[in-house]
Amino acid sequence: MRELRTAYLDEGRSSTNEVTSLHAKRDSAVEERDLIVEDFEHLRQNFDRMVAERDSLRDELERV
Repeated sequence: MRELRTAYLDEGRSSTNEVTSLHAKRDSAVEERDLIVEDFEHLRQNFDRMVAERDSLRDELERV
């Protein structure tokens, strides 16, 4: 009878391993998101440099 009561009380609760697994998945997703944000920032900076270089070359050509 005690086993049935324990099983009933534990129903719907996550085990420690499940919680640990969910935390690990969340941490992994957060890390991946941060890497994507970092990559995007580098791409944006590269784009801004390319636009500045293009503008500089265009200005130089207009002077010639």
